[in-house]
Amino acid sequence: MADEKYLREMGFPEDKIKLALAEKGNLGLQAAMEWLLEHADDAEVSGPMEGNQAPVSSAGVIKGEYDGENTGSGKSVSEAPSSELSEEAAVDPNESEASKAERVQKLQDKIAQRRQEKEEEEKQYRIQQEKRRRKEGQDLAKMKNDLEYRETQKIVEERKREKLEDKLARQRVKDMIAEDRANKKREREKQPEQAKPTTTTPAVASVKSNRPAPTDTRLQIICPDGSKMVQTFSAQEPLSAVRVYVKMNRKDASGEEIPFGLMSAFPKKVFTDSDYDAPLNSLGLAPSAVLHVTKQAME
Repeated sequence: MADEKYLREMGFPEDKIKLALAEKGNLGLQAAMEWLLEHADDAEVSGPMEGNQAPVSSAGVIKGEYDGENTGSGKSVSEAPSSELSEEAAVDPNESEASKAERVQKLQDKIAQRRQEKEEEEKQYRIQQEKRRRKEGQDLAKMKNDLEYRETQKIVEERKREKLEDKLARQRVKDMIAEDRANKKREREKQPEQAKPTTTTPAVASVKSNRPAPTDTRLQIICPDGSKMVQTFSAQEPLSAVRVYVKMNRKDASGEEIPFGLMSAFPKKVFTDSDYDAPLNSLGLAPSAVLHVTKQAME
């Protein structure tokens, strides 16, 4: 055991060491040493010292030397170098009291020095431990900050990618709409232009339908007073023939020659002097139509 070795190196008898450890060993090395010092003069337990060392005869002095010796760190006298303590513990029977006191003081100084050295070592050890702890904490904080930075960068990149994808998707939709409009426009341009009804030339009227042109047309003529006249004309007759017919057969004029004109309702068109020389079918009045008599002819 380490405690037994320390006590043996200090010069205590083997039998007393065993008794001390049996009595106080469970309380630690300090308690065992105090027991040895208290029973140093006991004849029944005394024995020869190891080697050429003299027996311990000044137990009371040595006991006083170690009484209460313990620092706040809980370190015992065994922490002193074993060789030095063994030398100091060896007692000369012819030694004077002054020499004994001097030897005890040296031993106490060495023990205090060793204790101070141990405390300084522990202090430096604690300082190094604190430095390592702080460095580990700084490293851990740096790792944490780096991880948070990478996570933030990842989120930023993800948001940029989503915005870019949304922008591209909107652009694709716009392109599809523009392409669809262009296709429809080309289809409309490719389709043959439908003939539109006209009242100006016979050629346009002939495009309107592939059916044979009617030979006659039935006209319903409405006078300003609401009276109606119905008459059938040849489709090739000019509009002036219809005006002569109205002039001769209208009942609302009371024999007076009142200037009048003609107009169609659907589509609405007021005929001019140039239209009266055109055939009825070229004016869109065949095979039937409704004409209104206006009160005043249009110049």
